[in-house]
Amino acid sequence: MLAQQPMPDISQTSQNRAPHKNIKRKLRLNSIGSRLFLSVSGGALLGLSAMGFFFYQTFERQAESELRGLVAAKVGTVNSELVPAKQSMDDISSAVKALQENDVKDLKAYKQLAFEFFLKRPKVAMAAGFGQTPYALTAERQWFWPYFYVDQKSTEQKGERLSAPYNQVIYSELFKDDKYPVQDYYKTPASGKSLFLEPYQYYGLTITTYTNPIYNSKGKLLAVTGMDINLKSIDEEVKGKVLQNAGYYSILTAQGNLAAYSPDPKKVVDKKSYKDIPEFASIWSKIQKGDRGLVRSGGNFWVYQRIPVNNWILLAAVPERVITAPVLLITAGSTLAVGLLLAGITFLFVRELNKRLKPILDECNTLAATDAETQVEIQKLDEIGQLSTSFFNLLETVKQNEGTIRQEAAMRLALEEQQRQATESESMVLQADIERLLDAVSAVEEGNLTVQAPVSDRVTGLVSDTFNRLIEELNRVMSTVSTTAQRVTDSATNLEDLAAQSSQQAKQQAEAVVQIKSLVQDVTQLTQNNTQQSTDANLAVQQAQSAVALGQNK
Repeated sequence: MLAQQPMPDISQTSQNRAPHKNIKRKLRLNSIGSRLFLSVSGGALLGLSAMGFFFYQTFERQAESELRGLVAAKVGTVNSELVPAKQSMDDISSAVKALQENDVKDLKAYKQLAFEFFLKRPKVAMAAGFGQTPYALTAERQWFWPYFYVDQKSTEQKGERLSAPYNQVIYSELFKDDKYPVQDYYKTPASGKSLFLEPYQYYGLTITTYTNPIYNSKGKLLAVTGMDINLKSIDEEVKGKVLQNAGYYSILTAQGNLAAYSPDPKKVVDKKSYKDIPEFASIWSKIQKGDRGLVRSGGNFWVYQRIPVNNWILLAAVPERVITAPVLLITAGSTLAVGLLLAGITFLFVRELNKRLKPILDECNTLAATDAETQVEIQKLDEIGQLSTSFFNLLETVKQNEGTIRQEAAMRLALEEQQRQATESESMVLQADIERLLDAVSAVEEGNLTVQAPVSDRVTGLVSDTFNRLIEELNRVMSTVSTTAQRVTDSATNLEDLAAQSSQQAKQQAEAVVQIKSLVQDVTQLTQNNTQQSTDANLAVQQAQSAVALGQNK
């Protein structure tokens, strides 16, 4: 048989190319790892920046919402202080109207009514009273305004101090002491308006007055009420910082005059308005839009809301840095932390990717058998470019080796065909040898031990030679067996004669045995007779002995 030709060993080629594996790769900007790192990091930073922006917007809205809540709380507090004053004047209006409709003309009755409502005044009020229109309540006087107020310790105050326990209360009749018909606190409500007056100075105090016209059932103006409120008590409610120990509160009237101003309360005393404060002047037109809102101006957040009871505006000013700095710090810090974490993860992934790509690239370059110049050009590409170039180089090498492989395959096919033909020829010869060998075996089976199988130099020749020696040995064995059988036959004849003699003797012995058996039976019978006779003799002896004994007795 023909031996198969061995395949070419490419390991030698690989070993010859092994030096390419020693090429070192450094981190380059055109590396796929660098590009992936920059792409992922850049995209992540962009996304984180957008997310940070939205976080910033969210935090800013939360801060704005907190500011709105603080302002709303202050508005609620101030409003709750002023509403009782308004309600008290509404109640006194109803009481005055009732007295007038009951035709009460007594000045003392109206004075007592004013005093009773003064005693029930809310805590922010310092004075209360009401003044009639000409002769509307009493015909005794054309003008009459009973007015009670708390002693303000001022040298300018007028009126009479009440006796204990009301010695801190002063009574003043405002027509006598202040000519009220010419004052705004009378003329404004007399024109039919119910309102809180713009702040004004009275006895060295900055006050506002809630005034309310009183009409009878026919619609005739009877009087006007007035309750004075010291704005110092309102200022106390809005003192303090707004947020994080920064910012301030202030109150502007509907006309823009200062009613409370925490940074400089003296401006309220000086009756300053929004025009006198540049910050307020820049936002005045903006805060006229709606009842509440938020304006960013001059580096401040301005949150405003109108006080429902008098339509004044409560403002809270907070520097933008107070809100933006913490928000930016939180947003930037969280964004930077997440960015660094993502960058670290991306870096580790890229390093692992490069580590896994390196052996693949090295093996591709090795298999592609690239020269040093080509390797230098490949190193200018990124890993995917290197892999692609090495792969195509490898394909080119495979194409070049394809012809050699095909030739080797054709040679192998030719050798296999020759081997097949030789095998078929040898098989035919072997089949003929086997047929002759089988013929010899058949002859031996029929008893012909003289046959001889054909002997050749092939494998069957060895079998035939062995078979022939077996036949010869078998022939010798058969001869020996035949001789021995003849001897056994002769011995068998002698044995037959001896057997006949033995049979005659056995017959004679059988007859002797029968005779002996008869004799034994006779002896047995005799023995039995003797036994009976002995028994009878014994019985006779016994009878004789008995007779002897009987005879002796006689």
